[in-house]
Amino acid sequence: MIKTSRRWAIPALLGVLIAHDAGAQLASNDRAQSQVDAPSVVLGGGANDVINFENNTPGEIVSELFSTGGLGPVAVQGTTPSLGAANTALIFDSSNPTGGDPDLGSPNVDFGGPGVGAAGGAGSPFANENALGNILILAEDLVDADNDGLIDDPDDADQNNSLMRFDFSAVGLVAIRSITVIDFEPSENPPIANFFGAGGVLIDSRDLGNPGDNGVQISNFSIGGVQSITIEINGSGGIDAIAFARDCNGNGFPDEIDINTGTSADCNENNIPDECDIASGLSEDCDDDGVPDECQPDCDMDGIPDTCDDLTDCFDRLCAVRAVPDDCATGILATSTLGIGGNFTFVPTGEFTEFFDGSATLKGLVQSTIDPTVQFDVCIDFAAKVEPGDVDFPPAGSPKKELDPSCYVENGGTIDSGTWRYYSAWAGTATGRGPVDGAALALVGVGPAFQIGDGANNKNVHFGASGWLEITTTAQPTSGMMLPEFFEGDINVDLVDCPPAKTASLK
Repeated sequence: MIKTSRRWAIPALLGVLIAHDAGAQLASNDRAQSQVDAPSVVLGGGANDVINFENNTPGEIVSELFSTGGLGPVAVQGTTPSLGAANTALIFDSSNPTGGDPDLGSPNVDFGGPGVGAAGGAGSPFANENALGNILILAEDLVDADNDGLIDDPDDADQNNSLMRFDFSAVGLVAIRSITVIDFEPSENPPIANFFGAGGVLIDSRDLGNPGDNGVQISNFSIGGVQSITIEINGSGGIDAIAFARDCNGNGFPDEIDINTGTSADCNENNIPDECDIASGLSEDCDDDGVPDECQPDCDMDGIPDTCDDLTDCFDRLCAVRAVPDDCATGILATSTLGIGGNFTFVPTGEFTEFFDGSATLKGLVQSTIDPTVQFDVCIDFAAKVEPGDVDFPPAGSPKKELDPSCYVENGGTIDSGTWRYYSAWAGTATGRGPVDGAALALVGVGPAFQIGDGANNKNVHFGASGWLEITTTAQPTSGMMLPEFFEGDINVDLVDCPPAKTASLK
């Protein structure tokens, strides 16, 4: 069974060890481009992120751009039939209309602007009331006589079978919320937006309307799973803004709505559903559980979740030193066990490891303080962890307090047993070495639960642990001394961090 661990060093004495809503937040029809709802999350594609052209230069042929929320690049391609395969997606300044096109100006003269045209005037259902700033048109020509990289006199083409294309592949699938157009004439066929999903599959087609001379129209909808849009244009006019939201899973709902309603999880809080992080390769999922690896426990913080890692990387080198009683200690440190060799301490280290599944282990080599040749390899497993806040805290018979009463908080001291944790079940083995080679002991915890915390070792106020044992000899040493068939002991340890392991230096 794979375990994930938290570890402690054990200085100390092993004291006689043997002793959705699809209509959410559409762009408002009474507002022009600059008033389309702004993204609610920077870089995240909120309920309405927006493609506009305010960061571009009038006269610029644009091939890619970023949304106001920072998403992109969105690839752009314009096709004017008379200009062949050249990109004709041209930035036009509606506040200073050029090319003899005041019908592309904004706002309309009725609202103090340069725009001319009855459909954009006061009283029209398509009134051009707001300054739209830059818009996108299809260029009538590509003349750049001064070679400054900008078209000299931006003017919109008036040709059938013209085309604008917006490709969101670099962003991922999106839900299109609205498209704003200006100056498409009723005498012309209306511009048609075709929405394509992954693999170039046509999802839907929508009429964007003919608002008329200088008129502005916003078409609202919610079309999810879109990877690209082509707008068929049969005449003149411009595009002012496209409002959209990420829809990475293509379910027709913006990612923000999926996350807010709980349809999709977002454990790393990047405003992208977890399944899309994984599908796009933005996040790894080594155990295929649908949870990004960065959200999984990673005990050694190497970027690999514990479920996929070698958990021995999480084991620290642990130290064991004889505990020294302080002013809170009462009585003797530990009692000798007749015929065994007195107290036993870890040499040179001991290891106490707590695992995330509520278990723990204690292991190491111990030797007698009277005869260091008498040694045992000890391994004890702990289970049934109980912590503060658990319904069965503290376990029956616990805590066991052996320090001077004045050292506990209830009597004005610093030791608070209410912060201790416990293991209610524990057992293990000890295998002899040296004069006790061949000996085997069965160790079983008895009495109060094994307790861990400040002062829990019952010998000083240090962070430590203690517990009580019944010991049965299951095999006698091969030769030499004989061990009692049954006896008792206890464990009293400090738990401390170890110094870093030394590494050899190269010369």
